[in-house]
Amino acid sequence: MDRTIQDVIEALLEQIKDYGSKKPTLHLYKDVCHSLVKHCNKKVDDPYTEQLPDESLRKAEECYKNGIHCYEYYRFIQRTIRLIKTFAITGKPDFSHQRKSKKYVPSSKHLCLIKKIAYLKRISL
Repeated sequence: MDRTIQDVIEALLEQIKDYGSKKPTLHLYKDVCHSLVKHCNKKVDDPYTEQLPDESLRKAEECYKNGIHCYEYYRFIQRTIRLIKTFAITGKPDFSHQRKSKKYVPSSKHLCLIKKIAYLKRISL
């Protein structure tokens, strides 16, 4: 029997809860999961397919490129999709970090703020 998208999401959210995530984080994951389903024009009672994560990622990338989502939210969506994909394949979500560099790279918006702060510090000295 095929699993529905709802079955996969609910089981994943249970795993995330068992991992130790707090309620606000669980709600964020739940909202992101359901919005991904909606963006792909699917219903939660549709069968889960292996194409859903890839389709969701394409839609999320499109929203990011069009300025609908900020970079941080886009990264969270990528993480959620990775959790969905690994959970659907292995039965366990992959909570490991996928970034090769641990160095924080500020967005252009944050770089602008950093420059303003540095400038203000120089003038006040």
